[in-house]
Amino acid sequence: LPFDFRGCGDSEGSFNDITITSKLQDAMEALKFISEHPSIDPSRLGICGSSLGGAIACLLAAQSPQTKAITLLAPFF
Repeated sequence: LPFDFRGCGDSEGSFNDITITSKLQDAMEALKFISEHPSIDPSRLGICGSSLGGAIACLLAAQSPQTKAITLLAPFF
């Protein structure tokens, strides 16, 4: 499920309002959405993040025990 964080890309919101916390909240909502989709097996979920999204992916995986895999592309740390 690719998505843009609030205030980034094609999403609504202001870039000036972006925080690590708001990005993590967005990622948690995306994970919840995809986990509840009827064609998705929630026991086989993986997370992928690039750049700052890589750091967000790590934080999300740490708070989401159902996550089975994580991929980081050029993570920002």
